[in-house]
Amino acid sequence: SEPTLENEKHQQEGEYFHRLAQQYWIGIPPEQVAKLANTPNLQRWWENFLAHPDFRSLKDFGSLLPEATLSAPLGQFRLLAKYDLIAIENDKVTIYDWKTYRKRPRNEFLAARMQTRVYRALLVHAGAHLNNNVPFEPEQIEMVYWFSDFPNDPARFAYTSTQYKRDWDTLLKLSDEIKTALRHSLQSQDNASSYPLTDDRTKCMFCPY
Repeated sequence: SEPTLENEKHQQEGEYFHRLAQQYWIGIPPEQVAKLANTPNLQRWWENFLAHPDFRSLKDFGSLLPEATLSAPLGQFRLLAKYDLIAIENDKVTIYDWKTYRKRPRNEFLAARMQTRVYRALLVHAGAHLNNNVPFEPEQIEMVYWFSDFPNDPARFAYTSTQYKRDWDTLLKLSDEIKTALRHSLQSQDNASSYPLTDDRTKCMFCPY
């Protein structure tokens, strides 16, 4: 419902903020990073980030992995995820994800979100090399969404073995559905007929294709 250019600008600022956070976690002095916060939104988000007590205490964590990438086989495909930050301390591992939403989503929405399910499940499935080749137990994992415009109201999601089994089974089922859909698409004589055009041209304004 927002003007296209304004929406794109906000998305671009969100990408820039992720770069600022990455530079902070790899050890670049915050006063140097702050010079890149050159819009009102970025300045506000960056000030909120630096003021948050949880992030100051993270500097003392045993291991911080900004922009970490994990992948694992999933059926006939490969599942890959890029994490904003993985923080490991003794027997606990926390996944942090920065969000620059204009509105703070409900926790129920975030809990059901595929990102929440994939990031935690993949860390269990493929994160052993981050833990001396010992797989993380689901109960060791917590995922935290931090909202740049709502800095004191993060969303936290613990994990359990039951949730992990449910999530990985769901992902395997999805991979089978994708495989089936691809096979049917290849067998189709007229693939274009499977994708009817929308009558609502306003949707095309946000289409990445």
